[in-house]
Amino acid sequence: MAISGAASAAAHALVLLTLVLAPRIRLPASPIPVEVRAAHRSIEKQGPTTQGAPHATPKPPPAPPQKAPGKGTGPSRKHAAAPPKPSAPPPPPPPQTADLRPFAPGDAKIVLVLRGDRLRMSPHKQAVQDILEALPDYHTLLGGTGLTPIDDFDALLIATANPFDVTATFLAARHADDPRVREALKRRTMPSWDPREVRFLSPQLSVLVRPNDRVALDGHKLDGDGGVEDAAARWLGDLARFDKIAEALNGPAVMVTISDLGGLMRLEAGLPTPTELSLAITADAAPALRLRLSFASEEEGKRAEQAWPAIRQRFHDQALLLGIGGLLDGLQVSREGAVVELSGRVAEAHARLALSWAKALLPRPVVDDAPLSDGGAAPAPPAAATQQLPLAPQQTAPPPPLHAPGVRPTAPSRPPQPAVD
Repeated sequence: MAISGAASAAAHALVLLTLVLAPRIRLPASPIPVEVRAAHRSIEKQGPTTQGAPHATPKPPPAPPQKAPGKGTGPSRKHAAAPPKPSAPPPPPPPQTADLRPFAPGDAKIVLVLRGDRLRMSPHKQAVQDILEALPDYHTLLGGTGLTPIDDFDALLIATANPFDVTATFLAARHADDPRVREALKRRTMPSWDPREVRFLSPQLSVLVRPNDRVALDGHKLDGDGGVEDAAARWLGDLARFDKIAEALNGPAVMVTISDLGGLMRLEAGLPTPTELSLAITADAAPALRLRLSFASEEEGKRAEQAWPAIRQRFHDQALLLGIGGLLDGLQVSREGAVVELSGRVAEAHARLALSWAKALLPRPVVDDAPLSDGGAAPAPPAAATQQLPLAPQQTAPPPPLHAPGVRPTAPSRPPQPAVD
């Protein structure tokens, strides 16, 4: 009992000491000042409440009246939230193709339109220029003149009935009304083995024609319609507007039409060969293109559409080491009856590499420039100048040839050797 009484006295003494000394004890100050606010402090200022009545919930102060936005109100413009950036517009669709045959002589099977005014602004200008310089007609027509097909011609029309015969090529050039261009072309004398000659249909339109096409042009005015029965006059009227075909077609820089494709090539491995081909491609860094393939029947069109994934994969596998395995990856296939379309964009890196390979693999013609009219006698052509493009590779270690899988060219019969003066 004595121990219990002592413990009870000690406990009471400790409580009493705490109550007496607590106001005098200073606790260490907090490194960050903190104000602890008692709950319902505002009620304490209202005086005593009725005993037993619950504490009344304080009402929030009334909100200030909202002012209509106007001058001097609202957030500062300096701190106003920036409007969201508009999303980039989607790229335009690939250009539409067109039938270029009305602009060429009646027997032309390959027709190409090149827009120099668009290629001048293209990052691929020099690569295209290098490829054009590999063509025989570049040296035959422009060698020594100081003219270039991209800088001096706004548009070029190239058509041929036989791509293996240089002299079968028809050329039309749309250019500025520049005496320098006309004089350079006028002074140009074709080699004696080449029967074509330069004609000026207007101050802005020059043509390189064969004798039979020259007869069709003679006696017709450039602006005459010639009537329904006059085919030559209709052709001449179309020819005067050939550069307009690409104006409203989403800006293609290159357009191609190939008819009677089976006479030039044949697809193997069970693939049907198209009867006609049309191509339109822009001069953008990442070119947009549309390729239209016409087949003999809807069944052949279906087979070609179904074979496209395997063709793309095969090209990817075979061209991977060349760096252009993904060249066809951005193209989508669609079909309407017997017509199959491939459309999309080619990545810029793949476009650059493809043009580089095209330049390296093109045969280099023997340079036998035709002289200007005051330059002496015309040189004789190489033995096969008008038959087959001569092979004269200039690289010491040419790259491996890139052949499209399952494609075999079918060259037409070789025309007789022309007489050489």
